[in-house]
Amino acid sequence: MISWNNDMDSGIFEIDEQHQELVRRFNNFESVVEIGNAEKELDEVFQFLRSYAIFHFVDEEEIMLKCDYPGVYGHIQQHDEFSKKMFVLHNQLKEDRFSLSLKVSKFVEEWILEHIGIEDRAFWEYMRQR
Repeated sequence: MISWNNDMDSGIFEIDEQHQELVRRFNNFESVVEIGNAEKELDEVFQFLRSYAIFHFVDEEEIMLKCDYPGVYGHIQQHDEFSKKMFVLHNQLKEDRFSLSLKVSKFVEEWILEHIGIEDRAFWEYMRQR
């Protein structure tokens, strides 16, 4: 489970709402994984993550480009890598749904903590200094 904290706030209401929704959805999925019933939730999780990647990444990247954030292209690359990984994992759904639910849970948790906690935070600090 991921606990939202003030260190994860960007100061941009729309972005914070999107990040909080990602954390809420992840925590719901994680609780289902823990009881061993995640296979039923996988399709919904992938549907959410696909749509999240489309609208959130575009919003965040547009803000970074408008602000001339020097790390924007590396950030975009991380967004692309996340989307590609989700595509690969989604294609594995036909194999072992239980095993895949554990992979998805681990990958998304690590991505949230590292990406929001480190990469997004670097952008927020840049914005605060401007």
